[in-house]
Amino acid sequence: MKNLNKKIFSKNITVEFDTTNPQIEKAVAEQLSYYPSFEENEKSDILIKITDKQRNRKILYRNPSVHEEIENGFISHYNNYSVAYSKFDGKTQLELFIRPSGKGLISFLKKFNNIEFATREERAAQILFESALVPATFFETNLFPVHSSGFEKNGKGILTGGTGGSGKTSLELELCLRQNFTFLNDDIAIINSNGEILPNLAHPKIYGYNLINNDELKNKLFSERSALDKFHWAIKSQLYGIDKVRRRFEIRNFNYSVNPVKL
Repeated sequence: MKNLNKKIFSKNITVEFDTTNPQIEKAVAEQLSYYPSFEENEKSDILIKITDKQRNRKILYRNPSVHEEIENGFISHYNNYSVAYSKFDGKTQLELFIRPSGKGLISFLKKFNNIEFATREERAAQILFESALVPATFFETNLFPVHSSGFEKNGKGILTGGTGGSGKTSLELELCLRQNFTFLNDDIAIINSNGEILPNLAHPKIYGYNLINNDELKNKLFSERSALDKFHWAIKSQLYGIDKVRRRFEIRNFNYSVNPVKL
C-alpha cells in the first residue's frame, strides 16, 4: 500500500507501512478514511512509520525499562508494541512497532483471550491513535489532549470529563444516536490554542455495561458480527463480568465532523 497522507488534528500526517501483514494496512486505512487527505505537494508535519519488524537502535539511557533514550528522542515500550519518538529538522517522526500475533491456533487463542475479540493486527488503528497520534500532540506547542468525550450541537463544542466507567461514552451514545448531536471524539479530545476541538475519529469502545437496557445499541453493535464473536461476548461477560468485554463501534454509525469546533 502507498503512504497515507491525512489531515488529522489540523496537521499534515503521513503514515508509511513497512509490513507484509495486510490486516495492519486494512485496519489503519479504514480508520483514517474518515479524515481528508492532503496533496502530495504539501509538506508533511508528522511522519509515522508502522512496522512489524524490530529495529536495532543505539540506546543512550534506559531508565525505567519501559523508557529508552535514543538520539533526538526516546522509545516507549508497551506489552506487545513500542513507539519511537524523535525530532529531525523540526519534524516529529514516530515509528510504531507492532509485535506479530503469530499464526494459526496461537493467533486465534490470543484473539479469543482479548477483550475485543481482535488480534493486535486488527487493533492496529486503535494502537496507532492511542500510542502514536494522540501522544504526538505533546510535541506540538498549540495542541492539548484532554480526557473527555466530545460532541457538537448548533455549532458549539461540548466536552464531558470523568474517570473510566463514569458514563462519558454512555452520554455520548445517547446524544449522538438519539438526540442529533454530532460526534467529535470518544475518550480523548484534542484542543488547540484557539479553543477549538479537533475531531479524534478513533472508533468508540463499547463495554458490556453500555448495553444495559439498550437493545437498540446492542442490535447495531452485533448486527454484522459472526456467531463466534457473539459467543465470545456471552462467555467472557458471564465468566469475568460485563466490564471485561468491549467492541469497537464504527464512526459511520454517527453524524460526525472532521472540522474544528469552537469549545
